[in-house]
Amino acid sequence: MKILLTGGSGLLGCEFSRQAKIAGHEVVTFSGDVRDMEATRRIWWMGVGALAHFAAIGVKFTSPDRTWENCMGTNLVGTLNLLDSITLSKCAPAVFIPGSVRELETMDVPHLWRDPYVVSKIAVAQAIDEWAKGYRGRVIRPSIHRLGTETDVQNAVSEIIEQIQNARRNSA
Repeated sequence: MKILLTGGSGLLGCEFSRQAKIAGHEVVTFSGDVRDMEATRRIWWMGVGALAHFAAIGVKFTSPDRTWENCMGTNLVGTLNLLDSITLSKCAPAVFIPGSVRELETMDVPHLWRDPYVVSKIAVAQAIDEWAKGYRGRVIRPSIHRLGTETDVQNAVSEIIEQIQNARRNSA
């Protein structure tokens, strides 16, 4: 299957690309900026069986990139641009977007709402939920909780690839 990958230079994206290729998939890495609507609208979706969207800013609390502008721009606007591009294409690839902070939506922890990464990921989760209501393809939103070791990353990515393969098999 042909898989479009965003965030291919990051920790999860690199491991995803490696494992997906070993599993026999063709991985095409989006080299543009997901915040650029025109760049995402130029994506050729024909023949793409899945989107693996790992592009994100601000995962590490100490990252200098963890600003409101960067987190909301890449995490929320970038995701919305990709979803818009898929909608306009009239294709229906399986869409994989990690939902690693989904459980935070129901927590009553005041300081979390001041964190740009957490707020942007919760906004992404809510936007995807709304978009998915009218989408005819499959949306895969696993939670990725533990990425402390290289083995954790490998196991998480292995599970993601299996879910994408199952989604395509079940929709065929």
